[in-house]
Amino acid sequence: MPDSDDLCYYTAGIAPTGCPSNMVDRHVYWVHGYGGSGSSWTRAGNFVSGEYQVFSVFPDYSEHQQNLENESKSLKQQILMI
Repeated sequence: MPDSDDLCYYTAGIAPTGCPSNMVDRHVYWVHGYGGSGSSWTRAGNFVSGEYQVFSVFPDYSEHQQNLENESKSLKQQILMI
């Protein structure tokens, strides 16, 4: 079901009538660009977490930005840990 029709996610923490009782927060990964850091998307992620039923994750792979291969390996490891 697309988000536009999914009323369960419109209000953080309170599922409207008709939503399953086992609602869980969606994991949203805020991935920064090359040269950025884990805090690059903090403001946007905190806003979205306050408005919708999501769990914002801010992976930080800034210490592995020697090349895209190292960066992608670090990001993959962080996403798979959650």
